Amino acid sequence: MLSEFENVERSFGAEKAADLRKAQHFLLRRQFVFAGDPRTGTVYNTIMDGRFRDVVDGFFDSCGYRVHRDPEAQWAGIVAMDEDVPLPRMKLDETIVMLVLAAYWQQEVNVGAVEDRAVVVATLNDLFDRYREMAQHGGDALQRLERYVRSEEARFPQPAGDEA
Repeated sequence: MLSEFENVERSFGAEKAADLRKAQHFLLRRQFVFAGDPRTGTVYNTIMDGRFRDVVDGFFDSCGYRVHRDPEAQWAGIVAMDEDVPLPRMKLDETIVMLVLAAYWQQEVNVGAVEDRAVVVATLNDLFDRYREMAQHGGDALQRLERYVRSEEARFPQPAGDEA
């Protein structure tokens, strides 16, 4: 892989080689990049640039990842090729934040409160209120989960006893 980086530097310059290293580091850390994020334009453009495709794909292949690019949806990301790759695990608080963000986003999409590219604008207070609503004892989210589980039990009964 070092020779490929040297070739990029020789052919396209030190600045493009630095952009390539930055883009690969970004994907290793964050897994996905979206063109709509104004802070990651260089990373996205570098990953999508056909001149660097073989180098990017080869690098991540050697690390056990496959690169996925979707120019229409304007994102790119890496996914582990098999279960042997030690993937980072989210902490509990990070998982809760992601679930709250997803629930809030879906709620806003359902009422049509989205901007271009399905962007939903939220304040910290909006998200905190959604978290409180989801976490309160006997809250709507818990009741919906319970209804869902019961409906699934009715649709797909599980055998009891030794057969389970």
